[in-house]
Amino acid sequence: MTQPPQKHHILPSLADKYICLAKDEMLWQTNLKRAMGIVAKHSQQAVDVARCGIWLYSNPQATEKTLNCQAFACDGPDTNTDELSIHAADYPPYFAALEDNRVICAHNARTDPRTACFADTYLEPFDITSLLDATLHHEGAASGVICFEHIKTMRQWNEEEINFATSVADLLSQLIMYYSLRNSEMRYRTVFDSTGDALVIVRNNVVCDCNAAALKLFRCNRQQFIGHPVDKLWPLSEQNPSETYTRFEWLQTRWDNTQFYTDVTLTRAKLEQEEHLIVSVRDISGKRQASDQLKALNSLHLAIFDGTNYSIIATDLHGIIHTFNRAAEQSLRYSAEEVINKQTPLIFHTPKELTWRAETLTRELGYELLPNFEVLVAKARLGQIEEYEWQYQRKDGTELPVSLAVAPLRDTQQNISGFLFMAADITERKRANEQLIDSKREMERRANHDGLTGLPNRSRLHDVAAIAIHNAHKSGNKVALMLLDLNRFKDINDTLGHSIGDQILKEIAKRLQPMLVRHGAYLYRLGGDEFAILIAKIQEGDEAISLASFIDASLRKPIVSDGISLEIGGSIGIAVYPDHGENSHALLRCADVAMYSAKSSAQPLAFYDAAQDAHSPRRLMLMAELGNAIRQNELVLHYQPKVDLKTGHCVGCEALIRWQHPKLGQVPPFEFIPMAEMTEIIKPLSEWVLVKALEQTKEWHRKGIPMKVSINLSARNLVDYDFPLLVERHLKNNDFPAQSLEVEITESALISDPERSLQIIKRIHDLGVRFAIDDFGTGYSSMAYLKRLPLSTLKIDRTFVSDMLNDEQDEMIIKSTIGLAHSFGLNVVAEGVEDEETMQHLAHLNCEIAQGFYIAKPLPAATFEQWYIQHNKR
Repeated sequence: MTQPPQKHHILPSLADKYICLAKDEMLWQTNLKRAMGIVAKHSQQAVDVARCGIWLYSNPQATEKTLNCQAFACDGPDTNTDELSIHAADYPPYFAALEDNRVICAHNARTDPRTACFADTYLEPFDITSLLDATLHHEGAASGVICFEHIKTMRQWNEEEINFATSVADLLSQLIMYYSLRNSEMRYRTVFDSTGDALVIVRNNVVCDCNAAALKLFRCNRQQFIGHPVDKLWPLSEQNPSETYTRFEWLQTRWDNTQFYTDVTLTRAKLEQEEHLIVSVRDISGKRQASDQLKALNSLHLAIFDGTNYSIIATDLHGIIHTFNRAAEQSLRYSAEEVINKQTPLIFHTPKELTWRAETLTRELGYELLPNFEVLVAKARLGQIEEYEWQYQRKDGTELPVSLAVAPLRDTQQNISGFLFMAADITERKRANEQLIDSKREMERRANHDGLTGLPNRSRLHDVAAIAIHNAHKSGNKVALMLLDLNRFKDINDTLGHSIGDQILKEIAKRLQPMLVRHGAYLYRLGGDEFAILIAKIQEGDEAISLASFIDASLRKPIVSDGISLEIGGSIGIAVYPDHGENSHALLRCADVAMYSAKSSAQPLAFYDAAQDAHSPRRLMLMAELGNAIRQNELVLHYQPKVDLKTGHCVGCEALIRWQHPKLGQVPPFEFIPMAEMTEIIKPLSEWVLVKALEQTKEWHRKGIPMKVSINLSARNLVDYDFPLLVERHLKNNDFPAQSLEVEITESALISDPERSLQIIKRIHDLGVRFAIDDFGTGYSSMAYLKRLPLSTLKIDRTFVSDMLNDEQDEMIIKSTIGLAHSFGLNVVAEGVEDEETMQHLAHLNCEIAQGFYIAKPLPAATFEQWYIQHNKR
């Protein structure tokens, strides 16, 4: 008879409220200030307190710390948080408590030694009786606090409320990190500050950034300039920048009220998905002054311009040069003697440029101009000053980009008597502008593409998916988003090395992308071995399933790398708009759920099913109850024996944690240990394992059983400077011989901070504790770890051992690993031994120790002891 479906566990109300808050997408789509306001209001209402505030350190590294209020929610009118701050010098007990405690749970805040310092100035005036404060953390240190303030009668905070406060504090820490990364300075500072020209970046007609040259030019500081409306500097309302640039001259006023003429170039660019103007400003006061003086003097005696940096050339009506200043000599590499009364400015211009100007001016003036000297002075003959960017040609044939102005010279009767050519070298400005634009394009490419495969990345996926969803909403079509995860990629990457793994990822991209393009789909790499496929327009979900089948067939074709043929395969999860979500983030999460469903059922692909998505609230509930499980003795250690392959004797065991939940039954370690590693609860959990393993092994020693025990450490333990002290204390408290304790670490646990991890491992090793590594790959990094770490044992993973008799490649990997370990003086333990034949073959390969279900599965302490006694009688 079919059993009725089991009812799902009903979550506590605060857990539901936390899930609602964490899923609020507005938190990630606004700014940090507004996001913290949302969190404060939601938390105040959820816990039902009078007031809830969020405070951040102004500078966490400062000696004298200050907390500034960022958001405040209360039952009354809104509170202005701009001037609310707390100084550590005024309340030292509280600030010390923030550093030492994850949570300050003050039932009676006025007498609690951590919070009593606020009694006179804050608690009593506002009738606050109880405080619940949870600290925010960044890079292992306190960075702020969320405060729940209860008024009138005292309140006993329960564990559910404490768990809610710590969960919200972790959420705030994630928000701060997210917005910090999103708003980080990526405005190409090197190029930006290297040019001598003033550069200003404008958004919405307001200055949002500038370089040092701009501050020097306008004689102001950064605080004065940033946020300044640019219509007081440049006539933006009268300008309409084109796709390239707009250029004009403008009389500007500095902050000290002095005026100067500038050459302004406006370039439109898109930065951080918003339209900006890049403004280049050059001081041309000297150039304008020279032009004005020429008009006033109305003569060709231009020796007064020898002190300027502008190239100044004056000619008569026939174009014969009469004046050639020092700057012209230096820029064009002709001497004055070579050109005065001998040459015209034609020698500085290429025929190609002259032809182009002739065609342009012919259209403007309405009559034909020949490509000669008249081309350059046609508008000057009409009484106009012509200014444009030009290419001068030096004597040695090299080109010099200049800003060139041509003006008429007049005699006393106002008749044109000659022409004046003034040119400014703009090489650096052009190079800086080109570098700035190139840098912007390169940064945008890097920001939106994966560096290894060249595929668009997660950021680009969300941008394109948003457009596809918008179009689908208008047309009534659907959008499909698939998540692809490669099978056994980590094993291949760790075993054959990261270079082989990289080759495989590039081959996957090269293989899939052309096929997907033909089907109107787009391929993205999200990171690691995860890819996403976006189909912008489908009618039904069956179209996505059909394409996923093509992808699966393509993946199953072997990939040959360094002479090794590898079969990869993958797991594909599919989600569809609007059936499964309204935006790309929701679709990606649903595709992730479907992908894990496919992986767990050993199927190549799966469609999203809401019924499979119950694990998310389950994880939240387990995280909230894990701390209580430690205190209520719901956890237990099982011990799996290790056997010497030569003697057959049991030489040790591995302690493995189990959780017997009072309502859910057996909770597998892979479900709750990764959650613990993401929070501070990993510390008490690791200490519990250490203490229980030492106590039990010490008891066996008293009974004459010379047992050695292994425990596993997480990545969080390996960056905790206090953990070696904790190990030392418990070894002494149990009078436990350190050489009987072995710590197993994984290579992946060392990745986050290798140098710090190495220091902590050496401190524990100095106590006499032995170390084993059991996540070993043959890449460069693994060789480096073997060389530097104080290891005694290397463990071969069960994925290679279980099929070594049938897979020559697995056998070759095991044989090579044993040889490598022995060359470093290490013993080898093979995990996952499930039959006698495998055990004998490992002994033949000179493996020292075996561990697996064939010998014994993990056993409770009492059962393990009975097994040990019976085993040693053989």
